[in-house]
Amino acid sequence: MNLHPRGPHLLDTSAVIILARLRQAAAPDALVGFPTLGELAVGIARARDPRQEEGRIRAALGASRVLLPTLATVRHYGETVTALQRLGKPIPINDA
Repeated sequence: MNLHPRGPHLLDTSAVIILARLRQAAAPDALVGFPTLGELAVGIARARDPRQEEGRIRAALGASRVLLPTLATVRHYGETVTALQRLGKPIPINDA
């Protein structure tokens, strides 16, 4: 089974976990968002053996690149979360 579609792709938390369970590394052009790394870090901290889990996750991430937000992205994030809160429609902080 080919788990590496053509072209760069963004891995979410579930995809990285599946790769780790299958003991496969992400394609070299894979991208990982900063929030995904945070979610993976929570899973590592909660694991029975955090050191082993971190090794599995690192192996699954392979040579993937981390996407970091720009100042414009961060500003937009803050404005969106604030606008939704003012409308009485708050969303989980990592979903903005």
